[in-house]
Amino acid sequence: MENAAAQWKELCDACKKHSKVKLATPAALRATVSAVLQAAASGSGSNSTKTYMLGAAIGNGDDGCDGVAGSNGGCCVYYGPQTDSSLAIKWARKMLDAADAMDAAEAAAKKAFRLAENIQQLNKTMTTIALMAAAATKQAANVAGRTALPQSADQCEELTKSAECRKKSPICKWEGGDSKEGNHCKFNTTAAEQHDTQAGTGGTKKTSECKDKQQKDCTGNCKWENNACNDCSFIVNKNFTLIAAAFVSFLS
Repeated sequence: MENAAAQWKELCDACKKHSKVKLATPAALRATVSAVLQAAASGSGSNSTKTYMLGAAIGNGDDGCDGVAGSNGGCCVYYGPQTDSSLAIKWARKMLDAADAMDAAEAAAKKAFRLAENIQQLNKTMTTIALMAAAATKQAANVAGRTALPQSADQCEELTKSAECRKKSPICKWEGGDSKEGNHCKFNTTAAEQHDTQAGTGGTKKTSECKDKQQKDCTGNCKWENNACNDCSFIVNKNFTLIAAAFVSFLS
């Protein structure tokens, strides 16, 4: 083309007048390709017989895109006929592939973000479980420390204070009413026998020691909780149940 340089300068100067390049999005790429393909398929030249020819074709366009305003030439780009399902305009296919790649990258980024959130939440959950387990272990140790109950009447009768006697319940029983001191701490033979039996059978009936006790008598292996006297081992087990439930809830 004799005037190719001049035409390129005119085209380049026209492009510079357009706004700054905007960030490409998958939707924008697909919309652009769709518009180009629609224009190409509509045909150029007289009677729109030249499909996949973009630009200004003069006459029937049989002279090709020679850049000359002749009888059948013109300033255009001819991509050739589309003979199969593939696009005749190859760069249009690449733009569509780029749009698909951008969608895939965005989906991967969202998945990575969700995984990061899940990991962060898992760290919080595991920290909570660790703290709850530590608290439960400490409580279990306290329970174990309180299980060293008296084994004879002398060990109860040597306790002269109400508070100390009640801590050894039910093996020791305070019979001094509201008195805080005195020789009122007695050995509870029945409770001692029950305790020995439960120890020999794995403690399957341990909760019976605490059931129906009043708050002031809820000591030793018992703990007052939710307006009732409960066995401490039951409370510890309940805490572990809550831990397990929280972990299963997170996994689901």
